Amino acid sequence: MDMDRRKENIIFFNVPEETCGDKNCQVAADVVTCKNILSTLDVVLTGPIRPIRLGRYDPSKSNRKRPIKITLESNDQVNRTIRNYKHLKSSTDFV
Repeated sequence: MDMDRRKENIIFFNVPEETCGDKNCQVAADVVTCKNILSTLDVVLTGPIRPIRLGRYDPSKSNRKRPIKITLESNDQVNRTIRNYKHLKSSTDFV
């Protein structure tokens, strides 16, 4: 049961964080960033996504990039994301 729920999760590493002090601003920026990454990977989203930064935020470590966990709508979207990850390396937006 737990594995079925988690198989639609994916984690992005090395995604920069916005430095605005408002949490809503940071979440909105993460949504835009995740949507840009997924569109680069040819993943079509039909519903909203809710990115979650993993780990504790520490303002003294501003250069630290916490991973982002997102839950996609289907396992097919996760598989497409994993198959097409190499497109990020050739993209100038995500170097």
